[in-house]
Amino acid sequence: MSRSRFPKSRQHAGKVSRSLPVVLSVILIAGLSFFGLRPKEPSTSPMLGKITTLPLSVTGRKGQWFWLEADKGVTIRLCSLDSAGVHTLAKGEYIATYATTESALFWSVQKGKQWAILSAGLDGKNPRTLWQGSQEPMGMRLAEGRLYWLERSSAPLPDSGPFAPLLPRLEIFALPQEGGKAQKVGSLPESETGEVIGLHDNALYVTAFRNAFPQKYCIYHVPLQGGTAVRLVGEEGHFRATLTKEGTLYWLAYS
Repeated sequence: MSRSRFPKSRQHAGKVSRSLPVVLSVILIAGLSFFGLRPKEPSTSPMLGKITTLPLSVTGRKGQWFWLEADKGVTIRLCSLDSAGVHTLAKGEYIATYATTESALFWSVQKGKQWAILSAGLDGKNPRTLWQGSQEPMGMRLAEGRLYWLERSSAPLPDSGPFAPLLPRLEIFALPQEGGKAQKVGSLPESETGEVIGLHDNALYVTAFRNAFPQKYCIYHVPLQGGTAVRLVGEEGHFRATLTKEGTLYWLAYS
């Protein structure tokens, strides 16, 4: 017959102390129920739609979401989501970039060896062509009634190696959102990819990405009244940046 190492009084005290939290929990729940403070079941958000591929370049505007979908690594669909569900707004061989307003949608699409910028309502119906060219429009942004985008220029001397003055450059173009003639408004000493992130105080803010090792992410200030683009930020990695209406610039970086 085994014996406890503690006196009976200590054994009893141990039983009381172990049951005390349970008793207090029951009293607390009963009190909350009496005063109408019974914990509610966690709510679940209603599902608006279902997609089967990873959304890319996601943006939102007044209850409607937009994104690009890829097939075998190539973005070929421009889609949206609202209270009525998921919609395919445009398809193409390759949709490189898009922009939206409260009532209009703009996107660039490859057609054979040519590129085009199209415009339509937010439902994507009855698109019309605003611009056509041989270079891919990248990083499109709509600001103050004009579309801005980047194009990669050809190198002055082919196979010139990593000599910066002879590398291709990123050129910045502008086009009225109603259509017309595109105008070159600036250039960057970059040769790969980039994005126009906003316009403030008559200057564009543009990001550029260098894929060389180590990878570099740069942000430029480009005055529209002439002048040289100024690099404001140079960070390692590949991140996103945003510009507020007040002109404040935010970006991510390693710490």
